[in-house]
Amino acid sequence: MTSKQRLQFRRNYYAFWEYQPLDGGSGETPKYFNRPNQTNSVDYVWTLRPTLVNETLATFSLDRVYIPVDAAHFLDRTKGAVQGPGYFGLNYPYIFPTGKLLPNRIPTVNTANFSGLSGGPYPSHSQGPIYEHIRQSDVDQE
Repeated sequence: MTSKQRLQFRRNYYAFWEYQPLDGGSGETPKYFNRPNQTNSVDYVWTLRPTLVNETLATFSLDRVYIPVDAAHFLDRTKGAVQGPGYFGLNYPYIFPTGKLLPNRIPTVNTANFSGLSGGPYPSHSQGPIYEHIRQSDVDQE
């Protein structure tokens, strides 16, 4: 490395965790957001002449999103509004009954001139890498 070159490394770790007890508008479908994301980069800058700068930047990010539900406080549709045994609830068969993470999830219902109820699409998760490479040269026209 010379005085006309610069090499820089950077790592940014941003962890985001949030509890949403009132998700879905009813307070009956609480969930969490867990996002332990990170970005890493290496940047190389070389001043070739006073009017010419060359830069190469490589970045790698790992985007992770986990959205689990608070199953202990999730409304069980088979127990009714008071969530006790023996109370009237909604008990209906699913078209595809197997493979449900929350088999007693409340449905999503929208009624005109009335309030809606949303069981939500969660739990959910996704993750994946993001790669980026930039190479540029800047010339100052004096």
